[in-house]
Amino acid sequence: AAEPETTTVDEIVVTGFRSSLQQALNIKRREAGAVDAIFAEDMADFPDQNLAEAIQRLPGVTIERVNGQGTTISVRGLGGDFTRTRINGLEAQAASGGNRNRSFDFSMFASELFNSIKVRKTQSAEIEEGSLGSTVDLQTGRPLDFSRSGFNSALSVQASYNDLSEKTVPRTAGLLSWSNDSKTFGILGSIAYSERSPILESFNTTRWQKGDPTKAYGVGQNFGGCVPCTTDAQRTELLNAFYPRIPRYTFGNTQEDRLGLTGALQWRPSDRTEVVLDLLWSRLNSELESPNVEAWAFSRAAVNNVIVRDYAIDAGKNALSYGVFDNMLVRSENGFTRNESTFAQASLNIRHDFTDRLRGNMKLGLNKSEARTPMNVTYAFEQAGVNGYTIDFRNNDRLPMIN
Repeated sequence: AAEPETTTVDEIVVTGFRSSLQQALNIKRREAGAVDAIFAEDMADFPDQNLAEAIQRLPGVTIERVNGQGTTISVRGLGGDFTRTRINGLEAQAASGGNRNRSFDFSMFASELFNSIKVRKTQSAEIEEGSLGSTVDLQTGRPLDFSRSGFNSALSVQASYNDLSEKTVPRTAGLLSWSNDSKTFGILGSIAYSERSPILESFNTTRWQKGDPTKAYGVGQNFGGCVPCTTDAQRTELLNAFYPRIPRYTFGNTQEDRLGLTGALQWRPSDRTEVVLDLLWSRLNSELESPNVEAWAFSRAAVNNVIVRDYAIDAGKNALSYGVFDNMLVRSENGFTRNESTFAQASLNIRHDFTDRLRGNMKLGLNKSEARTPMNVTYAFEQAGVNGYTIDFRNNDRLPMIN
């Protein structure tokens, strides 16, 4: 029989992210304290909307979300006020519009702008004090990080469609770097741009409250009267039941765009000396429109004038599951808020190893974070004396019918 043909393979190349995982493990081994790390290759494998959502993949880190995206982080139960953040070795503070606390707002930055993230959960002598929770180190890309000299580039283009807003929004990122053949000098630049257009729809009550059967109609939080209440037992049942304070349908339409730029000049004349200039700039703009329709009569003293025409009570919850009301105060309102946030940083890092046991490290830098709310407008239309206002939880206790 004829022998089968043989194929000669000169080289087999296996690609994957094992190298980045090994780097993260090596960092944990070298550190004396508890440190977790994630690298750019790992971050690119997940559909994280911003830097906060990339950090949450580390053990012990959780995030808070606003309008569907991560903003601040919590490490081992301690909130963002107890976390210290450094960017390229320089302590930084980033705030977005509407955020006025000490927490670092990671939604300011796209995850594509950073090469590595380290979360230090324990303190050590070389780390400056200032955090009970953790110290987060963010490192942007540098040209000599690439194993190959010359030009290196990367490009990512994505788009997402939201069937509620009926909009398609883009997300793109690009990087270009160059280094000489001896890999002693290099330059790098990167850019990331994204948009979001989420729609939020919900029903809420603000909270629930009840009256006091020992008091008369029209006093405290008691209704002004009850047409079907013909006995003391019915009156007591009604006034002792919880009712929604501000039942309302809410609608949120957010338009958001984020732009980030990084740059780096790196000079490494020898293994003992390195000089790096890092530049970072980011901008986050958001517009939120939030119309809603609500009944204010239950939350004010106007509840004393509300007449209950018909009602039903969920005995298990001791709450109104259905009600028809007269002499109601209803409101239609809308709000518009625009937030503008920017962050800029320039840092110079110089390292020199004088001997195998003595080294020097100098950091010089400046950063600035601005959070502005140039527009915050709310307007409303109210109508009093509305009869036949109906709210019905019987078919759906999370989304009632309101008429």
